[in-house]
Amino acid sequence: MGRPRSFSTEDVVDAAIEQFRSSSFSATSTDQLCDCTGLSRSSLYNAFRSKSEIFAAALSRYDETQTADRAHHLDDDDTGREILERLLRETIAIQFRTDDHRTCMVLAASVELGRSDEQIAELARHNLAAFADTITRIIERGQCDGTLRSDLAAGDLARMLHAMLNGLQIVGRVSEDDVAIQATIDTALQLLRPTTDQR
Repeated sequence: MGRPRSFSTEDVVDAAIEQFRSSSFSATSTDQLCDCTGLSRSSLYNAFRSKSEIFAAALSRYDETQTADRAHHLDDDDTGREILERLLRETIAIQFRTDDHRTCMVLAASVELGRSDEQIAELARHNLAAFADTITRIIERGQCDGTLRSDLAAGDLARMLHAMLNGLQIVGRVSEDDVAIQATIDTALQLLRPTTDQR
């Protein structure tokens, strides 16, 4: 009977998430993964067969935690507009709290591996679709409570905001501050105000 593992796979994957987000898949070396996880090469590759498998496990866990965190916004009792604004601004604020302005791991993985690794592409599609669905449900609430415009379909507005937010995170990666990004969010929220004949 083999000796049981003396480490938590979940902790290892969490450490790998931070390493991959700080660098990228291709720029992360095995030595860096060993350093951040505290595992030897043999232990690392006994638990995961390859760097690609570690990355897939990290992206899958990131997807699960992000999807759950975003869904919690729907538990709030605030208006749809208030929840939407908080979601948009918090997404950018979280990015700017890191020294390297690291962007969403799913976005980075989509750009780097989305056309060459179908497993990664499928995980990314799942995460992106779940985020768009959360935004749609928030907008639907705002349309029902009268705080967001209802002359356009919630799903269409959500796709627009989702694309905008993804782009803003890429811009944020190379920006010194978030002033222009927050101004863009201001404009988007203005465009989502109920039209005159809806008030």
